[in-house]
Amino acid sequence: MSEMSFFEHLRELRKRLIICLIGVGICAVIAFSYTAEVLELLKRPHSSGFEGYRLIGTGPGEGFSIRLWISVFVGLLIASPLVFYQAWKFVAPGLHDGERKLVTPFVFFSTALFLTGAWFGFEIILPVAFEFFRSQYEIMGVTPEIRLTEYLNMTVKTTVGLGLVFEMPVLSYFLTKSGAITHRTLIDGLRYAIVGIFIVAGVLSPPDVMSQFLLAVPLLILYGISIWVAKVAGKG
Repeated sequence: MSEMSFFEHLRELRKRLIICLIGVGICAVIAFSYTAEVLELLKRPHSSGFEGYRLIGTGPGEGFSIRLWISVFVGLLIASPLVFYQAWKFVAPGLHDGERKLVTPFVFFSTALFLTGAWFGFEIILPVAFEFFRSQYEIMGVTPEIRLTEYLNMTVKTTVGLGLVFEMPVLSYFLTKSGAITHRTLIDGLRYAIVGIFIVAGVLSPPDVMSQFLLAVPLLILYGISIWVAKVAGKG
């Protein structure tokens, strides 16, 4: 396990961030030519929840900014293995030699969890959310015209946010290895975790019991997996 000074850590972090930005940027440039096709895919939750209603643009330059926004989002998804690899390279100097060999499983599981969380938010949470939001317009007798920018902002925040939340088991591994927690810490904090998870579910989902339950259940399962990961990591 090698020791690095504070400024060496900062230089290493800057190096890894620059590589990530270059990777995401290259993927975003490639994705820019396919923004129309990607937008059709991204509109699916809206079409499900606001069936028969249109998305609108309200500014002269909004179309171009939306294409840039979509390109960066797609670039991040495509480059996510590179991003997680660079994250591994940043923390690797603080690991034992045997642990450094786990780079392939780390990149695979980190990417898989991130994309699974993004898929879950996009395919499960967003359609339920937009269905709920549409019902509120119908109760008031108002015809909704949703701004495309606001729709994409919510869509991207939900998918990326849940992608990061699904990294809970990976975070558990590194916190255990660093000595910050043990599996007993997570077990003892279970009651607080349950409350916290339902608070997160309430924030990220519409204010109805079904959608909160849909989000809370997989988060509770991930917390259980995190306990198991911490237990295994603590024996290593």
